[in-house]
Parts: sequence; C-alpha cells; structure tokens
Amino acid sequence: LGDIEFLLDNDGAWLNNATFGGQSPTRQNAFTGGVAPAQFSLAQVVNQPNRSGRATTTITLPQIMKGAQFRIFDIDSNDGQFADLVTIEGRYRGSTVVPILTNGVANYVIGNSAYGDGASDNNSANGNVVVTFDRAIDQIIVMYGNHSAAPANPGQQGMALHDIMFCRPDTTVVASKFSRVVDDSVADGDVEFNTPGAIVEYCLLAHNTGDTAASDIRMADALPSNVTYVTGSIRSGTTCANATTVEDDDGSGADEGDPAGAQYVPGGEIRTSAASLAAESTLAFTFRATIN
Repeated sequence: LGDIEFLLDNDGAWLNNATFGGQSPTRQNAFTGGVAPAQFSLAQVVNQPNRSGRATTTITLPQIMKGAQFRIFDIDSNDGQFADLVTIEGRYRGSTVVPILTNGVANYVIGNSAYGDGASDNNSANGNVVVTFDRAIDQIIVMYGNHSAAPANPGQQGMALHDIMFCRPDTTVVASKFSRVVDDSVADGDVEFNTPGAIVEYCLLAHNTGDTAASDIRMADALPSNVTYVTGSIRSGTTCANATTVEDDDGSGADEGDPAGAQYVPGGEIRTSAASLAAESTLAFTFRATIN
C-alpha cells in the first residue's frame, strides 16, 4: 500500500532515558501496556516548558484507509509532576475526523481527549487508551502534553504509541458501455441509422468511484455475430470523447502498458487492461464494427 510517514514535533525537550530506550522518541519495549510478552512501541519521553506545550505526532498514510485502531500506553498523572493529556484527530482530504476514545483505569475521556487522573506503571494496562477511527482517514494526529491539573512547569512525562491496525482500503469500479453510429449509407441529413453496412463505434468506460486507486483493471466485450470488427480501430483514453491513443490488435508490445492496453481476439472479443485506475478517474476504450 506504500510507506507511512511519521513527523514528530515537540514544543519542549525530548529526553534521553535509558529505562525507556534511550534518546526519545524511540522504538522500545519498556512501555508495555500490560501486554505480555512485551511488544515494541514508539516512546515519547518529554519535558514541556508549561501546560500548553505539546509533542505532536503526525502520521500520514499512503492511501485513504477505511478505519484504524491503536493503543496509547501510560496516560496517567503524578501529583506535582505531570498530568497527561492526549488529543487525537484524523484527517480525510483535509477535513477533521474525530475518533472514539476508550479510557483506562488511570485516565478519563472527554470527546477526543484523554486526561490522566491516576497513577499507572509503564508496564500496566491501567494507563491505556484505545483509539478507534470508524470512518475513512488519510492522516492521524496525536498531540501529547498536560492538562490543568499539572504544575505550571511540568516535569518528565512519557507515553508510547502501540501497533496501528488499519481497515484496508477498497473502492468500486463501475463499467459502462456506449455506442454511436459514425457512418451509414443513408442520406438523411445528420441522422445516422443502424443499418447493414453502417459503422458503429463502441466505448467501454471504467469509472473508479471511490477514494482509492484500483489495480488490474480488465474489461472485455464479446461482439455479436451480426457485426464485424474494423481492423486497427481500438483507441484508449480517459473518456469516450478523447480516446485517441492507438492500440494495436494484438496483446503484446509497448502499447499494452502506455498506460493501458487492448486486443482483438479472433472469434469476436475485445479485451482491455490497465495496471491501475486512480480514485475518481475514468478509463475508456473505443473500437469500431461494421453491421453485417
């Protein structure tokens, strides 16, 4: 599906703590969230200058995912030291998506924020927060800092992001077929008729109506016995009107992936293919046949 990008920014200082994997942020397994055996997670051990300071993690996804779920470990508080606050948002094409948060014993949830209000060891599940996105997203933003119960100048605090599970992207491709008579032998102004000898142009159109690119696009059309394929007439493009790229009649050669390909199979079938079709895009193939 592609690479996931992590961008981490911090208003305060990233701390170097050997207990939690060394220089933060880092991949470590000291924050366990009560999982046994311990698994790796992304630790963020920080020291903020004030209650407004935030460590922000922006996770940009390679494609629009239909949903996601992950855990944050060790959201808790320590009187006179810190009072964890974590706020999570998603993005879908620039619009904000609000997740569902499920609190642990050492924290409570209001909206899309979790507030630490009790102590939890780093290897305990008491400080866990479960984040669930039940709608499509292309970005996740996690903001970590303190709420009003923390001292004006908070001390060291830490949390960790555990495995993110995604609902895989999917999409819908709609196939359509159109036809028009381009030439006949009837002299009646601009009106064309489906009469013997007339040439009909057919268009096979694929429309990706979803958020995600579709792969391995294939369409086929069997010609009825009362028409004869016009040799060398296959063209491709993004719409029926602009299908001007020449496609030869065989199924080999560079023209099969430029970026689409098509062939005429003796016996009366048109076969088309493309490696991919971007979201909200269309792909068209036209060909001609003579009415017998």
